[in-house]
Amino acid sequence: MKKWIGVLLGCSVFALIILFINQFLFFLLFRETPEWLTLRSWISFVIVFLFSLLTFIARNQERNH
Repeated sequence: MKKWIGVLLGCSVFALIILFINQFLFFLLFRETPEWLTLRSWISFVIVFLFSLLTFIARNQERNH
């Protein structure tokens, strides 16, 4: 159980880092202050979170077989 809590926490931190990079690049490209609670931000967070979680699960399954 501790392992999965760590995995979820790690995937969340990774997704937040990607979200910060995304917002920073948006600021550099368009010179506008990005809004943090836009739907686009949350969709990108969820996509990165799910992708990293599924990648971990796939690697874990591959290692166990």
